[in-house]
Amino acid sequence: MKVFLLRHADDPHEIIGGWSDIGLTGLGKKQAAEIANYFTTHEKEMGIKHIISSDLKRAQDSVLPTSQALKLEMITNEGWRGLDWGELNGCSSETAKKLYPYLNLQMMQEDESFPKGESPKGFYQRAVDTWQKTLKQYDGENLLICTHGINMMALEAYLTGKKWQYNVQRTFYPCVLMEIDLQKHIIQARMLYPYT
Repeated sequence: MKVFLLRHADDPHEIIGGWSDIGLTGLGKKQAAEIANYFTTHEKEMGIKHIISSDLKRAQDSVLPTSQALKLEMITNEGWRGLDWGELNGCSSETAKKLYPYLNLQMMQEDESFPKGESPKGFYQRAVDTWQKTLKQYDGENLLICTHGINMMALEAYLTGKKWQYNVQRTFYPCVLMEIDLQKHIIQARMLYPYT
């Protein structure tokens, strides 16, 4: 069984995405088309049986062209959402700094959360639970899952047996694909679209 974890395409950088339903930028829409091209070109070798996406617009819009090209239904699941930033979801970075100048993900304790949001510890547990439930539900079938960068960071730590350090700067750029071969215990990451 292989799982292809895809970080959604480019979204507005000046907005805190979180659980907001922002869409893709013009570049992100172009990337979504390129993602579809990549997966149709490699369709036989990848053998994807199901496409799963975070239920947020930017993730769905990233794999909708792939879903259509491969003629596979896109299954949405809110468990694949990124960290819930609470009151900061959808805020501009500038507004967030004015409203909450003391809040900083790199400075937070793992059980702290943003106002009306989710703690890094709670998020990590949700990400791992969603991963485990998904593998159980689709046992043995190759999957394409479109999610968010922070989910990929958490699962990379979980799958490699490392402590997830949410407060360490690690970036999964738009369109990074993480291929996870569960039989061989191999994890590989690559860019599907050059980040500029």
